[in-house]
Amino acid sequence: MNYKILLPLIFFGLLFACSGNNSSTKNTSPSAIGKKLLIDNCGACHNLPSGNPTGVAPSFLAIKQSYSSTSLEQFQEDMIQFIAQPSKEGSKMKQAVQEYGLMPKMGFNESDIRSIANYLYNTDLENFESQENDSLPEKVTINALEERKQLALKTKSILGKNLMKAIKEYGPEGAISFCNEKALFLTDSMAQELHAKIKRVTNKPRNSQNQATEREILILNSLGLAENAGGMLKQVEGKKIGYFKIETNEMCLKCHGNLTENISKKTAEKISQLYPNDQAIGYKSNELRGMWVVELLGK
Repeated sequence: MNYKILLPLIFFGLLFACSGNNSSTKNTSPSAIGKKLLIDNCGACHNLPSGNPTGVAPSFLAIKQSYSSTSLEQFQEDMIQFIAQPSKEGSKMKQAVQEYGLMPKMGFNESDIRSIANYLYNTDLENFESQENDSLPEKVTINALEERKQLALKTKSILGKNLMKAIKEYGPEGAISFCNEKALFLTDSMAQELHAKIKRVTNKPRNSQNQATEREILILNSLGLAENAGGMLKQVEGKKIGYFKIETNEMCLKCHGNLTENISKKTAEKISQLYPNDQAIGYKSNELRGMWVVELLGK
């Protein structure tokens, strides 16, 4: 089996990790905002043109060269359309899809996609290093819900990068071992770095430490409603807690799908070995599997 095909083309997933519905800056151009989003959230998996390849996803330059042969407006629309409904047929990077796999369906903010696409389209990426000292917006003001969503997606980015490497080296069984040994540790490390409490919970856990409480299960079910697609902000004991859904995609099914259709015998044996009480199977694509819970310390 070619395990590379299991890797999602996660450029856009990580690219928009700083997505926000009401983002704003004073005296800051849209291009500068796009640059900050790009630099802050994408470098972990997408190398700059002069950087070392990450082996996880294509470079920014390769993406630009594949998509920017039209006008800026068309470039932005192509980005938005593909992210809304990823497909091999709709991709202009078929070789990258073959190498890294197809990106999962994501629900990111359209205005931020436009800002980043604007920056990519108008920037000479081949000479990016000479522009590294260009001014960046010092602060982007966003609402409380989106502030917490940023942290969830940044943590997801780090987990995603390491998970992809494990799959590439060892196949789906490597993903099981990675989640067993390192997922909680990396989540806790990111929470400490971001000055927050961050966790993933579900009503059907693989690891019992990810079991949602009864109250969290009610919120999880609410995240399945269309009006809560962007997340929910709740006041809990005087603290503002953000809740953001985790959905399945094609790659997830290799470890969380149907035992007879999606999960190999070898992977199933690994799951049984490490998680004898596993409940996290039987999913289909685009199903709600769990949620991020984010609390900012001191807020």
